[in-house]
Amino acid sequence: MAPALPQAGLLKCSIYGLWFRGWKPTEPPPDIAAVRRWFVKDEALDNQIREQIRGTIDRDKEGMLSLILLLDQFSRNIHRDSAYPFLKSDPIALRLSKEGIAKRWDLDVHPLESLWFYVPLQPSETLEDQQLGVQKYEASVRHCEKSPTTSLYTDLVKTFHSYSIQHRDVIAEYGRFPHRNAKLGRTSTVKEIEYLNQGGGFGG
Repeated sequence: MAPALPQAGLLKCSIYGLWFRGWKPTEPPPDIAAVRRWFVKDEALDNQIREQIRGTIDRDKEGMLSLILLLDQFSRNIHRDSAYPFLKSDPIALRLSKEGIAKRWDLDVHPLESLWFYVPLQPSETLEDQQLGVQKYEASVRHCEKSPTTSLYTDLVKTFHSYSIQHRDVIAEYGRFPHRNAKLGRTSTVKEIEYLNQGGGFGG
């Protein structure tokens, strides 16, 4: 078994600790007031969660990016060959990506980090999202080429840009990702079957 990561401990302390409030499995069940707190509207608890959890995301670009990575990338590692990311985690990652871009946080981090603010745009089956992804990667390429401190990253950013174009072109052509059809129970068109038979598709 792999050793626990420090970040996992922090996540447990933040969420597990906030929810269970120091309760331990060796102790009696929580009292009725503690149980009611989980299910009844509690303005104090709502505010505490907003401050400690949501507030961190709203104020901290690294916190938001960490959550994006958890939802967009880690979900694919955990649920490999599953429709789970498409149905569950991708929509949330996409929303966070757009929030980060709206805050211009993608412009306030290293280019290597900014790449991952844009990755959640690629799984989207909306052409507008795809076009935004291509535009953001194009801007990243220009930024890297102009700056001596980031020029070493130019080739890597160009690779991300190339993949974003490929994703956009598939959505422009088919309106969806045909390689997902089987996992999502969708019926492929004749045109999509031909595309798939030619090896079309992406890893996730």
